[in-house]
Amino acid sequence: MRQSISGERLTREKIVRVAIDVCEDASATFSLRRVASAVPCDPMSISHHFGSRAGLEQAMASWIEDRVTPSAAAPTWRAALTSLAREYRRVAQQYPRSFLLLQNFPYTGAADHRHSETVHAALIDAGLRREDVPTMTLGWFASVIGLIVAELQGLVRPLTEAEAAEIEELSDETFPHWRSLGGEYRRIDADRVFEFVLTTLHEGIAAASGPDGGRSR
Repeated sequence: MRQSISGERLTREKIVRVAIDVCEDASATFSLRRVASAVPCDPMSISHHFGSRAGLEQAMASWIEDRVTPSAAAPTWRAALTSLAREYRRVAQQYPRSFLLLQNFPYTGAADHRHSETVHAALIDAGLRREDVPTMTLGWFASVIGLIVAELQGLVRPLTEAEAAEIEELSDETFPHWRSLGGEYRRIDADRVFEFVLTTLHEGIAAASGPDGGRSR
């Protein structure tokens, strides 16, 4: 096993944890050189362990996935999916910059597979046809992670004063709904958006399962 410059034992786990800290530091651009400096170690040591920046970032995404710890005893399929989705959001709020890496890798490792298995079981319990489970699993993750990323990047937020003023200038005839809903957009609450969209997504799963689908709704 190689050693860091400080003489400490250099492991993949140590490099990944330092890389997460570096990524969360918004004061500078993330790079392998910055990670190596923070470890500290030679940049080639990182390449030795991960092969490339993409390899390190995939390991970081896996580390983020491993922080997601949903309830192990959810009583219904809806509760299982809701718990998992809320956990992803909690972790995203704790590691907002590193969480974005989850968009780059369809599969990151054991934790990812474990969470996918939770979704598989929930969808089967909901009554989806087995051939539809993979389709809905990918759609569920894309919807949940996409919604969380949108919040992290500032899409899910109230209108600013400048944006609200711009809405006020729109024509009532051309944009009647924008004009009537402008006040609601000023009161947007990210928590409510997340919960409302999540509930609607799960209602859609129930509907796709048919009137008799689902062992526990």
